[in-house]
Amino acid sequence: MILGFSSSGGTGSSEPKSRPTRAWVKAFKSETSLSYSAWRRQAGLVMSVPRIVAGHSIGQVAMEQGYRSISAFSASFRKLVGVPPSLIFRAPTN
Repeated sequence: MILGFSSSGGTGSSEPKSRPTRAWVKAFKSETSLSYSAWRRQAGLVMSVPRIVAGHSIGQVAMEQGYRSISAFSASFRKLVGVPPSLIFRAPTN
């Protein structure tokens, strides 16, 4: 178990099993320089790159990541990655 997350059993969810303690929140922010919610948003954006490269539509990936609009996803993606998701290389389809 790392930072209150279990890697085994149950649903396989990466959600904390209970509300994190102040010490956990403080340690997480100290280690990552991000709040947990900001880290999770960034992790979701980074994990969306392989899906876009694989040919999934930006709209589909945006909705999977919980964004209400493609433009909101694109703005967040560009802010983190430096380019809009539309410029990410897409694998050719056969």
